[in-house]
Amino acid sequence: MRLLVLCSIFCLSVLSAEIHSYSELLKAPKGLAKDYYIYRYASEKNPNKAELKELQKLIFRNSGKIKKLFDSKVGVLKLPPECEGDIYAASLACQKDLLSKQYLESLSKEQRERLAQYFKGRDNDLYTLSMAMNSPDPLGYINASGNIWAYYRYLGASVNLANELRKIRPSRAMWASLSKSNRFLNLLSEAVVKGENAALKSWLLELNPSEPQGMAAFWAGLNALLSGDEKKAELFFEQAAKTPASASGRDQALFWHYLLSKRQTSLKTLSNSKDINMYSLYAKEITGNNKLEVIVPQPVQVGLKGYDISDPFTWQRTKDEAAKLKGKELANYALKFYTKTTQGEFSYLMQRAYKGARHYFPTPFMEFIGTNDISRQALILAIARQESRFVPSAVSVSYALGMMQFMPFVANDIGKKKLGIPGFKEDDMFKPSVAYEFANYHLNYLEKYLKNPIFVAYAYNGGLGFTRRMITGGKLFNANTSKYARFEPFISMELVPYAESREYAKKVLANYVIYSSILGSNIKISKFFEKLAIPGGAESFR
Repeated sequence: MRLLVLCSIFCLSVLSAEIHSYSELLKAPKGLAKDYYIYRYASEKNPNKAELKELQKLIFRNSGKIKKLFDSKVGVLKLPPECEGDIYAASLACQKDLLSKQYLESLSKEQRERLAQYFKGRDNDLYTLSMAMNSPDPLGYINASGNIWAYYRYLGASVNLANELRKIRPSRAMWASLSKSNRFLNLLSEAVVKGENAALKSWLLELNPSEPQGMAAFWAGLNALLSGDEKKAELFFEQAAKTPASASGRDQALFWHYLLSKRQTSLKTLSNSKDINMYSLYAKEITGNNKLEVIVPQPVQVGLKGYDISDPFTWQRTKDEAAKLKGKELANYALKFYTKTTQGEFSYLMQRAYKGARHYFPTPFMEFIGTNDISRQALILAIARQESRFVPSAVSVSYALGMMQFMPFVANDIGKKKLGIPGFKEDDMFKPSVAYEFANYHLNYLEKYLKNPIFVAYAYNGGLGFTRRMITGGKLFNANTSKYARFEPFISMELVPYAESREYAKKVLANYVIYSSILGSNIKISKFFEKLAIPGGAESFR
């Protein structure tokens, strides 16, 4: 196997047009691809109710538009019969569905004790919840256990978790659990970014900086900074860097600790990070540390015999097989995909095998890239890596399709109306040539208004309208009006109101810098920060 290593600014050690039939869908592997085709079958083929009921049971992710469609056609999916009746006879999955605060309150103390002992050793979450209900202080019991799942189940979906947390002093164990909870972290980020939860923001300011961990500490730090307490913010960022949940989270905290403290130790530690992100690349540039290894696959074999790169079910079966493997076994399995047309599959599986410790930057299907401009090539590759990892048949949770992840309605509009492709079908998005052609068309449109890959990334992910409103709103990316001008544009990048776009643009930027280097253009990442907060400097809206 040959791997290309570059050293410059960095050391870089066809699907059928027909919708699948009912019988084909019954046999297809479960996953997002199956959901996509079930949705199309249900919405376009007018199947009978019996078929719909059977297909409803096979949905992998029953939420969003597929749930709305099936709920309207056949009713809400109920618990299966095996989940009804005696809880002791039910499967563990059913027990998790059935057990709730309301259910436990319907039992006697003796029945709850019996249930707790039954779950002891079987499922710690259910054991904790059952025991808590027999305690004089259920929340205190759960707090001491640090079991956030039981805490959520006790409070119920209708309870405001943020307000409840103000009533207790989370234990160290609970903080460790909270700091890994996406639901809790989303509450914090929404409060800090949008400033709408005054009670929660006030509670964050009251915390000792040694209490929260990881991203919880980071959001507490940003909240303190926005509240004018830079010293406390510095301590929160220091705590976040010491207790990270991920390498990128650590680097983000180190970056902000450096901005506030100006400590060279934080900057040096950040510059030595082996993770590739906006923060570490910027630190490497400032310190002149050019050590960064990425792997650029350079396979000779054209393709994998019998493997249809344009079939989402083929990719689903590949992922299902890979899910059974780990470590060296997974890496060996990935090697069979080391071909020109399956570089994406190879890189995706290898990064999983090495748990992100190796960074793969493939450049597949360059014959279809559609431009000789290195900047545009780097941007397309940067977006494709983030969108799909270059898997041609990728399907997202929202049914975005292909390497460049176009939504079906957008794909149909561009393919049929804008480009006028004869006989265009949305399944054509699984063809790399079509994916790159659509990317160029869409980027041509976005770059009429946006001059910076960061802004382009916001628009590619969240839409041009979203990006326009954010830029012209007056609060973000405007050093002339910002209370925190000395932290621009970084403070604005942390306050982008749409969480997915916020992180997406950072990752695309890092990809863009790496791909520019791979393609022979050694640009500095600082270039993209210089005019980002100057009205008109990176866009044409103001």
